[in-house]
Amino acid sequence: MSANRSPIFTLLNLSPILVGQVAQFNLTSQTSAWAILNPFLTIFPRLFALLRLPIYTSYMPNFIRNYVAGGTYFFTLVTSKRTHYFNNKRCVEAFLSAFSAVQRYHHFDLIAYCILPDHIHLLITLDIADHDFSSRIKEIKKKTTAAIRGILGNPAIDVWQGRFWEHTIRDQDDFKHCFDYIHYNPVKHGLSDTFDWQWSSYWEYYGKIEDYSLEIDSKVFKKGKYSYGE
Repeated sequence: MSANRSPIFTLLNLSPILVGQVAQFNLTSQTSAWAILNPFLTIFPRLFALLRLPIYTSYMPNFIRNYVAGGTYFFTLVTSKRTHYFNNKRCVEAFLSAFSAVQRYHHFDLIAYCILPDHIHLLITLDIADHDFSSRIKEIKKKTTAAIRGILGNPAIDVWQGRFWEHTIRDQDDFKHCFDYIHYNPVKHGLSDTFDWQWSSYWEYYGKIEDYSLEIDSKVFKKGKYSYGE
């Protein structure tokens, strides 16, 4: 499932946009205390809400996608009703086949992946002038659905949730965080005691290194700053 080229991560210099509000009012000797406080009571909750916005949310919202040409993205694809389709090896192989097919005619670099019974994580990089990740993910899901319906003999089943989770990688620290999280995921969900999960990119990075023991500090995933579309 490796891409033809070596995975390349490009540091993204994305500057945040600061949005402010200004309240202007004149004070007179007759101004009431309520008239003085009211503008602040209006502004402060909004500012406080902005400061509390998380980097991720914990559900699949109908948010605006962040399309960055040549960007690196973390994706989460969740099965419909959390059904464990990918406990079935044939269904896993159907996903891998669909993924590879789409990658061949809509090229992108696969950096890391992990396939769990009810969800999948991907870390991919698009070509320099390319920003269209949505069509690729939709096509992968479509091909996987058709294959799994055939495997299970049910042409009407829904395989996926309607949308997918996407996070644009901001910098090298963000990249490492998501890369490590993907390989930590089977341990997090109690499916394995070690990181050498069969259906993950662990084997492409570490599987051929004799006596190698991957170390990931799981505490960085429990700080409440991140969630991952699961």
